[in-house]
This record gives sequence, structure tokens and C-alpha cells, in this order.
Amino acid sequence: MEANLTEKVEVMSDKFQAANEKVQDARDRNAELIDREVAVADSEATLLADQASLKAGQDALAASTQQVAKDQFSDGMHLVGTNVTPGTYAISTSTRCYYAWKSGTGSDAEIVDNEIVNGPATVTLKAGEVFESNRCGKWTKVG
Repeated sequence: MEANLTEKVEVMSDKFQAANEKVQDARDRNAELIDREVAVADSEATLLADQASLKAGQDALAASTQQVAKDQFSDGMHLVGTNVTPGTYAISTSTRCYYAWKSGTGSDAEIVDNEIVNGPATVTLKAGEVFESNRCGKWTKVG
């Protein structure tokens, strides 16, 4: 009977050892999962920082684009101070560019001054003036 009891103790000891190994395996797996959670959290934090940086860059680009658009205008008739900011504007190249300062915007408006140019040109526009350009392209504010 003592042998039978010893045998049962050994079997129980083996089962206990096997259970301990499973518990240790579970602890190891749990530690791996915790490490992965930390890595995912770090990645998420990096992603959020990158997204914030990207948003800031997009906002800066949008502001810059608005400023460029504000400081440029194309051919047509413009009321300076309303749809064109007063200042000095230039074009770098043109072919038969016509521009004129007019007394108004209607069909009866008189030409106050005008010019036809080939190549670069610079004009200074003051608030209240009516400025028209044709075949000049995009005027860019330079001052």
C-alpha cells in the first residue's frame, strides 16, 4: 500500500509540475502580450504625433497658399483695394501684354494710362484705381 501511495504522490507531483509549467507558460505569454501592448501604445503615440505634425504642415501650406492667392491676380478688370490688394506687382514674361488704368468699370470708362509690353513689366496699384490687363498672365505682388 505504501508503494501505491508513493506512486500516487509521484503521479500527483508530475501533474503539479505540468500545471506549474503551464502556469509559467501562461505568465510568459502574458508578459509577451504586455510588451506588445506597450509597443502598440508607443506606435499609436507616434502616429498621433505624426498626424498632428502633418495637420500643422497642412495648415501652414493652406495659409501660405491663401497668401500667395491674395498676392496674385490674373488678366481681367480689377478694382484695387476690393479684389486686388494695393501694391507693386510684376510679371516676368509676356507677349503683347496690354494693361491700362481706367476711370471706371463701365463701357464708358476712359483710359487714364495704358501700355503694351513684351517681356517683364512692373506696375504700382493704388486703392480705388481700376486696372485692366490682357495677355499678361499672372501678376505677382513684389512690394
